[in-house]
Amino acid sequence: MKRTSSLRPFTSHSLRNGMVSFCVAASALSWNTGTQAAGTPDPTRAASASVNRAAGSRSLVPSVPGENGYQTLYTFTGGADGAAPFDTVEFDSTTGNLYGTTVAGGAYGHGTIFQLAPDGSETVLYNFAGGADGGHPISFPHLFMDKKGNLFGTTSLGGASNLGTVFEFAHDGTFRTLYSFKGGGDGSAPWSGVIADQNGNFYGTTTEGGGSRCGGTGCGTVWELAPDGTETVLYSFGIRKGDGKTPEDGLLRDSAGNFFGTTLSGGKAGQGTVFEVASDGSEKVLHSFRGANDGSQPYDYLIEDSAGNLYGTTSSGGRNIPAGTVFKLAPQGNHYKETVIYVFQGGETDGGSPNGLAMGAQGNLYGTTYGGGSGNACAFGCGTIFELSPPAKPKHGKRWTETVLHFFTGIPDGGWPDEGVISDGKGLLYGTTSSGGEGSCYNGIGCGTVFKLNQ
Repeated sequence: MKRTSSLRPFTSHSLRNGMVSFCVAASALSWNTGTQAAGTPDPTRAASASVNRAAGSRSLVPSVPGENGYQTLYTFTGGADGAAPFDTVEFDSTTGNLYGTTVAGGAYGHGTIFQLAPDGSETVLYNFAGGADGGHPISFPHLFMDKKGNLFGTTSLGGASNLGTVFEFAHDGTFRTLYSFKGGGDGSAPWSGVIADQNGNFYGTTTEGGGSRCGGTGCGTVWELAPDGTETVLYSFGIRKGDGKTPEDGLLRDSAGNFFGTTLSGGKAGQGTVFEVASDGSEKVLHSFRGANDGSQPYDYLIEDSAGNLYGTTSSGGRNIPAGTVFKLAPQGNHYKETVIYVFQGGETDGGSPNGLAMGAQGNLYGTTYGGGSGNACAFGCGTIFELSPPAKPKHGKRWTETVLHFFTGIPDGGWPDEGVISDGKGLLYGTTSSGGEGSCYNGIGCGTVFKLNQ
């Protein structure tokens, strides 16, 4: 299987973002994915983030680190403490601790599981060795914590076949590989985190595997892992015309046991899909993106409101402006109706290429953009944190109003957030940036940060 993929893709079977080459202190880790120079973002995403045209409704709150309650909680150095946190953090409401992973760094250079205490102290809980235990953990959108405080996630590589794993890090400090993906009819290269049902079964996606389609590597799967370690592929993508391909993020599960998610590509126009996999394993494409005004290449997870509406983002497209969109899918009988509720304009005054969303108590949406904004330390902008407010009179307009809550500057507050934010339920948002801060990663731009912001 060809493993020359990237972080934030636009080619089939690529895995997220252009080339990543980490200059990590105390390790010689380097992911060489082909043609892109170290320290630069994906060129297609960069184009999305660099456009500067009017679109939609927006308001700007100029911010620098410290304003709007923004605070960098921790800066990774790229050595023993880890480097490049791609997924966002999990919040423990009992202790106030944050938990996450870094895709690189650590004792062996293959990534870490870390804990960040309320006082800002970081503890590396586990160092991935890159062998049977897995390596380069990415659990989009974040690690899963059960009621006992055990953490669960996935690694993109390593395991018995070097095709990725599902792991558990128990609250007593013990680590366990729960499953190693095999490729072929089985999945491979999981980038999604896991979710669980009341019976202790885990669910997630793999970006590849599930057969020999999509150039021989497979178009990805939705899988189930039982408590006894038995894995079942619930659905393999790309098996019929118009089907989605390459799911890259986690799943949403409803009360009936149905799963919802997105695929980066595939669909009627090849621009990605929103899908539903029923509890019996049958799949239905709820929406095929058409590109341009409709948006294209959805990378991220979906969220749901109390009325059953689904919300998500596309990394590109929107009114001939390739900076991405936020969309809503409303249930209408046996189908869903899609509405684009915001179009990003990229450039210095707005973000570009949005990540996943979180919903506030008043129905506002919060998220990050990978690029755009006014940060000059990063090529094409260092990204933003944004809020979307629904129209006061929904019947009189579809567009939501965007407020930019923070413009990332790269150094010292971070840049290029690769996932959205989470809410603590008390007015604080938490998240990570994959670069920025301090350290020698990305040719000196930094090794990533953990941050918080007032909601």
